[in-house]
Amino acid sequence: MLKKLLIATAIVLSFTNMANAQNMTKKDSVFQAEYDFDQKDYKKCLEQIKGYTAREYVSCLNTEIKKQNAAIEEYYKRLLAFPEFDKWNNGNGLFRGNVKDMNDQYVAYRERLCSMYGMGLYSLYGDLEHGRKECMMEMNDQLLRRLERIYNSSQADFGPDSYNGETYPGNK
Repeated sequence: MLKKLLIATAIVLSFTNMANAQNMTKKDSVFQAEYDFDQKDYKKCLEQIKGYTAREYVSCLNTEIKKQNAAIEEYYKRLLAFPEFDKWNNGNGLFRGNVKDMNDQYVAYRERLCSMYGMGLYSLYGDLEHGRKECMMEMNDQLLRRLERIYNSSQADFGPDSYNGETYPGNK
């Protein structure tokens, strides 16, 4: 049931992001992340914690990690809208090719490193998940910042001005 809910949420987010992308003007063509790097919702969730249990913290972390994962996927989609990145990905779309391989390896590395991190902080938090999820959120934040930098740089290098006013699907 939870898996179906997550899939439905991802689909809704995808349609929302596509609608936002279609409403962008040339002035707004540099993609501004849907992800809130200040993590206001996460901080608000932490403020509402009453019992200060690991479960409450993990609940807040899980919500933020879901937002980050959706934003990461959106950056990949927008990068692949550039013909140069599509070629780099062997023209295979988001769920095949270099992007999939890179993301699979990143997720595997993140899972193993954060599992070790959770073990290291077990005595501090009294829970393996709290430290693990905290690590995942940090790593996702770093990846999102890198993807934002790549996208914004690519917008300058490959964007509409570079191709006589051409626009790509993610830039309309």
